[in-house]
Amino acid sequence: MVDEKKLNRFMLTIHIIWFAQLLSLLVYLIVALYVVKAGQSSVTAATFTTLRTVLYILSLIILFITNPVRKSVLNKKLPSVSPDNWQKTVFPRYLRAMIIACVLSESIGIYGLVLYLLGHNVFDLYVLIAVSAAAMLRYRPKKEEVLSLGEAGQSI
Repeated sequence: MVDEKKLNRFMLTIHIIWFAQLLSLLVYLIVALYVVKAGQSSVTAATFTTLRTVLYILSLIILFITNPVRKSVLNKKLPSVSPDNWQKTVFPRYLRAMIIACVLSESIGIYGLVLYLLGHNVFDLYVLIAVSAAAMLRYRPKKEEVLSLGEAGQSI
């Protein structure tokens, strides 16, 4: 069995990373709403419409590919996992999968920020940051996943 103290320390680290990425969405919102002054955008309406469409489509694609990408990182064949090499095999794999999922999810919020900065449409900002936050909550780190990943490696 895995050392509970090491597992808890790993989960604390991974939760801090996840929370910092989630918190960055709040920073994007604050920057967009309070720092950026409503002014003229240098982007034409046609260009903005095209960019908006592209970023929404890209956001949808990211939403659909995040889980398969995350699962492919988690489900690669693990070497035999013993209590001695748990940290060397399971922890890095789970950390990689979690960071990939969070970065992909966070990028959707960045698209909302970009659209707001260019078009001053607060709807885009709110919707894409909310979608980003929801995706990040869906892929938040879970201790049970780490344990099940290690158990899968032990049964190989």
